[in-house]
Amino acid sequence: GAARLTEQAVVVGAGPSGLLAAIALAEGGIATALIGKPAPADHRTTALMSGSVTALETLGVWSLCRDQAAPLRTLRIADDTARLLRAPEARFEASEIGLPAFAYNIENRHLTAALEMRARALPLIRRIEVNVKALAAPDAPVTPTRSPGCSAPTSSTAAQAVAATEPQAAASVRSR
Repeated sequence: GAARLTEQAVVVGAGPSGLLAAIALAEGGIATALIGKPAPADHRTTALMSGSVTALETLGVWSLCRDQAAPLRTLRIADDTARLLRAPEARFEASEIGLPAFAYNIENRHLTAALEMRARALPLIRRIEVNVKALAAPDAPVTPTRSPGCSAPTSSTAAQAVAATEPQAAASVRSR
């Protein structure tokens, strides 16, 4: 049967972007439904610039993952062309401009684990671990369509905001 969500906001997609959006909303006092299965392990890396680190600090996430992040203290620019006359190598140190690092490199799996941990600690986030294929978004209610093979009950909501961070759901938001 269909259940009615009572949250003020709905975030579709439980990868890093969806987790971050749900955490930011919850930290702002907004009850949020986070819909999506946890993201699979991603062994790629992300370089987090100072603005991203500040956002993660503000939302209580950075302390959960900073030990897995490697500071990028030196930038090296090299001319990798095959020209006879090449530009000289240039090196820049973060300390030259008073920074501990230009950025921090972190494996996405560690960042996502920290975001998951923080999201699960916030009482204003309600997790609904199903994949969403599409969203029907009339004036109200918003009704997510489950992915094929999902047996979870459907839900609708009169949320004030819906954010789709999963590409397949974002691409298929439609009005009924």
